[in-house]
Amino acid sequence: VARARTAALLALGAREAAWVGAGVAALLVRLPFSLSMPLWTARAVDELYGSDEARDMAAVRRTLLYMAAAGTIDAALDFWCVFLFGYAQQRLVRQLRLDTMAAILRQEVAYFDATTSGELLSRLTADCEAMAGDLTNVLRSVVEAVVRIGWIAAYMLYSSPRLGGVACCVVPLTAAVTRCYARWLHAN
Repeated sequence: VARARTAALLALGAREAAWVGAGVAALLVRLPFSLSMPLWTARAVDELYGSDEARDMAAVRRTLLYMAAAGTIDAALDFWCVFLFGYAQQRLVRQLRLDTMAAILRQEVAYFDATTSGELLSRLTADCEAMAGDLTNVLRSVVEAVVRIGWIAAYMLYSSPRLGGVACCVVPLTAAVTRCYARWLHAN
């Protein structure tokens, strides 16, 4: 039943595949800039608070310039992510409302005698918006999480292969133990 519901929900989202795809593309381009901010912050602090002989103000300015550029690009692309996913969501809401209204109008007259107008309006407003919001927000969150984890793992392995390898081995084990513990807690 859950798979059928998921398939039906994804079929609804397929209508807006172009807008959602553009949002995913903007998200994929944005995330490296977002993930680079801790790197630029660490470099700026290292260059500012390093030894007096090693302090190079030109390097500090350059790092701050890179940081400002990455932040500006990240903010601009984040705007497009929010806009594109929001636009797709509103188009989905509109289409769901039209489909729901068409389905309501196909009902027998007895249906309208048994169902209150408030219930019908609730289906047209809150239910449709919640479904479309869930679809676009879950998709964005999943894509963002997968890309973030991939970029972070790649950067860890690049900056320190040993420590990155340890982290890449320990994190999945910790997640598995946490899941088993959560199941045990739920059962008891």
